[in-house]
Amino acid sequence: MSRGDLRYSYAGDPSATPSDAVRFLVGDTNPNRPLLDDREVAWAIAENPNQNIAAAVLAEHLFGKFAAQADISVGPVSKSYSKVAELFKKKADQLRSEACKFAIASFPATKIASKDALDDDQTLTRPAFSVGLGDNVFAQQINDDLQGTRFNGFGY
Repeated sequence: MSRGDLRYSYAGDPSATPSDAVRFLVGDTNPNRPLLDDREVAWAIAENPNQNIAAAVLAEHLFGKFAAQADISVGPVSKSYSKVAELFKKKADQLRSEACKFAIASFPATKIASKDALDDDQTLTRPAFSVGLGDNVFAQQINDDLQGTRFNGFGY
């Protein structure tokens, strides 16, 4: 994509649109020096509804883009793309960290009726053995016969 094909829009209000929010988070807010195409931003948002993750994906993209370019020095003037790349890598890590702060673990539960139906289904392969809560004869509870003796370093 040549620079003339680049589509760029940023209204300056991250609360207005997801696109503006993601551009803000990445740091692509200068219309005179656009880094990302609107289509790239739209794709990242479609793939990752969490705006921090979408921004992290784009920051990683920019990391790769700048890391692939060589540092240049001509006389007293130099451009250090590797430093810019490193900044985008740090930005991506920070954005992913922010996204994880409010992540909620999800443990899908199996209803007892569903579990019972699976247990009753004779067409399913049964495990070679099954262990229940009370099946371990070596398991001891705190109030069992070991009370007052030292067990595993604890006074139980």
